[in-house]
Amino acid sequence: MKIHTTFGNATIFDRSGGYRSPTVEVIALFALLYLVRLGTSVPTALAFPLSRAPWTLVTSVYTHASLWHLLGNTVGVLILGVGVERITTPKRFHAFFYATGVLSGLSEITVRAFLGTGVPVLGASGGMLALFGYAMVANPVTYRMIVGLDIDPKIETMGFLSLSGVIVVAGASPNVAIVAHFVGLLLGIGAGRIRLLHAEPSDSLTSRR
Repeated sequence: MKIHTTFGNATIFDRSGGYRSPTVEVIALFALLYLVRLGTSVPTALAFPLSRAPWTLVTSVYTHASLWHLLGNTVGVLILGVGVERITTPKRFHAFFYATGVLSGLSEITVRAFLGTGVPVLGASGGMLALFGYAMVANPVTYRMIVGLDIDPKIETMGFLSLSGVIVVAGASPNVAIVAHFVGLLLGIGAGRIRLLHAEPSDSLTSRR
């Protein structure tokens, strides 16, 4: 496994030598679960009570309601994932995508339940927007600017909250899980701010063999 550094201070890893792309693996899971959903009546969307179908804590992150829903998120994850995966390990990538996706979904159904408009939620948009938030903040140009400005943490937090809100509202449309989108993007921005996914060369050498 060769290593070279060309992305600011981030280590970029050579994909040769039997490398398996976590982005492609996620997209393959999208396709598999879409076909399963078409062929069965087993619940795949996240909804309360969770005890009724606990497996939806996993399936809801990777399943989609329609072919267009699937294609839209597939394109987004492909574009964002291939960049993020180059500075992290496959295990960290999968853990990040799943964790942000399920937390986004749980946030959505919790808010909807509180408002009395409980509707099952599914789709990879939370995880996809987390990748977007991470790439937006953790890239060398943005990261150096934020660090260099030495902004007060409270102001920085308010700025990230406002930015997330503006981006999510700008892309809002009917039947869109706006809370999940907001939470996913915010989680990605927070993770990018501390460069949570950036791996040390030794970590990536171990897990990519």
